[in-house]
Amino acid sequence: MSDTVSADDWVGGQELTTDNGMNGSVSGGLYVDASPAPVANFTSNVTSGISPLTVQFNDTSTNDPTSWYWEFGDGETSTDQNPKHTYYTAGYYTVKLNATNAGGSDVEEKMGASP
Repeated sequence: MSDTVSADDWVGGQELTTDNGMNGSVSGGLYVDASPAPVANFTSNVTSGISPLTVQFNDTSTNDPTSWYWEFGDGETSTDQNPKHTYYTAGYYTVKLNATNAGGSDVEEKMGASP
């Protein structure tokens, strides 16, 4: 007699009891693919202004990143998901976001206008 075991009940190489009360063992393997790497992206509340200029950056990356590394172009960095950063000197700044999860990482960079 055959019985179907749901994925929730599957435990590789261990004994289990099926819905009809029969005992059995499971052997073989189960392939679980890693989550896809993030696709990094972000927005900011402003892209230009007068210094000192405080900018709120917002992570809009897809595929559920679990860590973030921001480079603000002025030597400062952050690991917050949605950091706020103040620029004190006029100039053009390239902002980079490296978003990472178990599947890998991706970098997005954008150039903003001068504060």
